[in-house]
Amino acid sequence: MRLVRPARSAPASPVRALPRTRRRGAAVVEMAFVLPIFLMFLFGIFEYARFLMMTQVLHNAARDAARWAVVRSTAPEALIFTVDTGPRLAFEAPVDPARPMYTVPFIEARLYSQTVGIERNLTNMSVRVYVTDPTTLYSDPPVIKPKLNTTGWNQGAFSERLAVQVVGKYSMFTPGILLFGTTNVNIIAMMGIES
Repeated sequence: MRLVRPARSAPASPVRALPRTRRRGAAVVEMAFVLPIFLMFLFGIFEYARFLMMTQVLHNAARDAARWAVVRSTAPEALIFTVDTGPRLAFEAPVDPARPMYTVPFIEARLYSQTVGIERNLTNMSVRVYVTDPTTLYSDPPVIKPKLNTTGWNQGAFSERLAVQVVGKYSMFTPGILLFGTTNVNIIAMMGIES
């Protein structure tokens, strides 16, 4: 005859199980602490991705507008331009009459046609076109400035650089949740003058 040992029972736990109602209350309190931090991270990722997308689209549009400006600098519509003496944003240098920047409507139209409406994220946006100063462009460190005493945006010599500059303020979609409100945007695309 075989002897069978009785099965061991699990030792009694010194911690008693809490009633369900108390555990639910703990989950709500934990969620109240974790949810705001999680949402801040989530909206921060969303805003940063939106900002990167907007700057990438504007970089491509400015580069396309600069190429358009170089190729069409002798077109009839290139004669319609004004000197940009408008207000500057806080991060920009003040207006310098000796180094003029120009507003060229057909280049602005080309830039806006390439942005697919993303420019609505910028406030106080302006598009400026100018010939860059080679003395400051090739200095160390390089500084992108308009050329001294130009009479038009298309008056640059062969191999000088023509710049299209887009400036504005990026307004965040969720400024109340994050600590940031606006960010300065300054995009410059340059192309070599070919004629």
